[in-house]
Amino acid sequence: MGRYLKMAFRSAPDIAHRDCFHFQEADGRTQDGHAFRVFAAYEEWFEKEGSHVELAILRLLGLFDRPATPDCLAALCKAPAISGLTDPLVDIGEQDWEIAVSALVDLDLIETSEWVPGKVNGYGEKEARAEMAARQERTTNVGPAQPFKNPQFEVRNRQSVDTHPLLREYFDTQLRERGVAQAAHARLYEHLCGSVPYWPEGRDGLLPLYQAVAHGCKAGRFDEARAGVYRDRIQRGTAGSHSFYSRRKLGLLGMDLAAVACFFVEPWRRLAAELTPAAQAWLLNEAAAGLSGLNRLADARDPMREGIELAAR
Repeated sequence: MGRYLKMAFRSAPDIAHRDCFHFQEADGRTQDGHAFRVFAAYEEWFEKEGSHVELAILRLLGLFDRPATPDCLAALCKAPAISGLTDPLVDIGEQDWEIAVSALVDLDLIETSEWVPGKVNGYGEKEARAEMAARQERTTNVGPAQPFKNPQFEVRNRQSVDTHPLLREYFDTQLRERGVAQAAHARLYEHLCGSVPYWPEGRDGLLPLYQAVAHGCKAGRFDEARAGVYRDRIQRGTAGSHSFYSRRKLGLLGMDLAAVACFFVEPWRRLAAELTPAAQAWLLNEAAAGLSGLNRLADARDPMREGIELAAR
């Protein structure tokens, strides 16, 4: 990534340009597409050998931009199957799963790590909505954050699965071309939204919601992800003493900016067309504020100007 950014932005190389980086594009320009041809060969070989479980696991990893945790994998593999993606994995036995994962580890295509689910405290939706409705400096005395237990299901497997970003991007492209990506991202979005309290406490509590924003956008549920998750749950609203929680209380400027980037088709220039003009103006302002807060003033100029013009219109 570093070498590509230096080459592509020779006049002003800056790691901040990683917002514009795509592994597939870099592979095509620097290695003549060598890595993606290797993955295509593996895919063809798995199909020929009838290794459908192994191939399905690799395809699932194309949905993630980080290690795939057991709870997310279990949500994807539950019935009903996502046609063309999880058919071989629905109700798969624990031993069959372990055998397939071990085969992929032996091929150096994936790696596993132990997963320990974090303990999250927070506030329920009823209390959070009452707090946002108050819109005053004094709170509604919601009391201390309460421990949260995910009611969705118990996870048997305790290992996260990860792979190289090149391979993730290869299978992400495959899933979009096959037309199954949106349904899978929608399932992950719904799972992650319910995996923590409505208002989780602390950075670790917010992480599933940041992931939910990314999957919600990829599922085409832009306004749900923007207003329902990013604004109302991560930021805890935009008015009152509780507002802008992630930014003011926790200082998560970079994570907020990464969440806002999910709504952009072209970072800091063009937003998803499905968003209303009012939502686009709000997101442009959020992008400008995040970029300015991270001292990326030159990058902040365009979204700030466009946001002001759009808001005026």
